[in-house]
Amino acid sequence: TSLGTVTLKPYSAGTTMSLGTAGAGSGTFDLSAAEIAAMQSGATIFVIGDGAASTAVLTIDAALTFTGKTLTLNAGSITDGSNVRAITATNLTLYARNGAIGALAGNGPIDVTVTNLSINSATANTNAYITSGAGYNLGVGATVSTVGSGTLYLGAGGSVTQTVTTGRVIAGKLLANITGSLTLTNVNTNIIAQLGDSAVSTGITA
Repeated sequence: TSLGTVTLKPYSAGTTMSLGTAGAGSGTFDLSAAEIAAMQSGATIFVIGDGAASTAVLTIDAALTFTGKTLTLNAGSITDGSNVRAITATNLTLYARNGAIGALAGNGPIDVTVTNLSINSATANTNAYITSGAGYNLGVGATVSTVGSGTLYLGAGGSVTQTVTTGRVIAGKLLANITGSLTLTNVNTNIIAQLGDSAVSTGITA
């Protein structure tokens, strides 16, 4: 039986969330690794957190596996506690309403293993830091990746591409550490005010 879309969110907008724990998690609203695995039977799309209301932190307490699925994480801010805890999914959207997504120092960037990725913030100056051991494409459906005037960091162990019609990127500063190429050729104009210190093995096309 197909469940279609599974949406899980705290009753209160200010409730902290944690995902992937083996026991008690770091948040008040916790989903263990076993619970996450159990709810995936028959479902293809998962939404965790309230994109219209959540204001508290969501912590990735362990690696999350949503192989072949579409996953959206909504929170005030998103962190993995500066640990390597990869989120695996076909399509992943990370949405922070009032804080950062990951951090730059050490293992602070959010680790992902995805095909398509969108990173979004509700405020105009939020920073987002993403890394992956492989390449990925920017653009999930019609979702724009935007951090407003904030900093967007893209790390990848392969090339980063962009959905031609919908994968638009908006950032005050773009930082990249990519083993491969960075291709930002969306037909809708990307808005990147500044290209910061970046290492891209085979060049940037924009």
